[in-house]
Amino acid sequence: MEERDYRALSEQDLQELLDPSDKELRRFLKTGNGKYAVYQERLIAVCLCQGAAKHFLDQQTGVKDIDIWFFFEEHDLVRISNFRNARKSLVLALPRFGTKRIDFMKKSVPQRLCIREGREGTIRNYLDNANTEASTRLSEKPVIGLYPQDIFGRILCEGSEWLGGPNLRPVLLDDRR
Repeated sequence: MEERDYRALSEQDLQELLDPSDKELRRFLKTGNGKYAVYQERLIAVCLCQGAAKHFLDQQTGVKDIDIWFFFEEHDLVRISNFRNARKSLVLALPRFGTKRIDFMKKSVPQRLCIREGREGTIRNYLDNANTEASTRLSEKPVIGLYPQDIFGRILCEGSEWLGGPNLRPVLLDDRR
C-alpha cells in the first residue's frame, strides 16, 4: 500500500504533470491501430481529480497516487471503454514530488452535456448531470484543470466533500437546443 505524502502541491507540481499527460494522450490516440485518433480534436480537458486535487486545495489530505482524467466529447461511432475508464497506470519520478503512481483515465462526455461556451461548463455539466458512477465519484472531490492552458490550475469543481455536504454548484443547462 502506498503511503500518503503530505508535502504541499503547487502550480509548479501541476506543471510537472503536463509532460506525462501529453505522452499518455498521444499513446491513447494510437491504441487499437489508431482507433481513438478520432478523439484528437474532441479533447475537452485534462484534469487532476480525486485525492490529489483535494490536497492541492487543502494541503492536508495527502497524496497516495495521482489521478488524471482526460475528458473528450463523445464520438458517435467510436466509444471509449467504460471498463476501468480506459485506465493506464505508470509509476513516475516527479522532480519535486518524488515517485508516485499516476492513473490516467479517459471519459467521453455525451454530446448532450457539452456546452459550446466552454470547457468548464461542460465539465461541470457532466459531473452534475451525467448520473454515472464515474461522474458521481468525481463530483465528490475537487477537479482541477491542467490542460489546455486557459483552465490550468483552475478549480472546475469544488466537490461535495470539499464543500462539506451536497454539491451546491448551479446546474448548467445544455444550450445547444
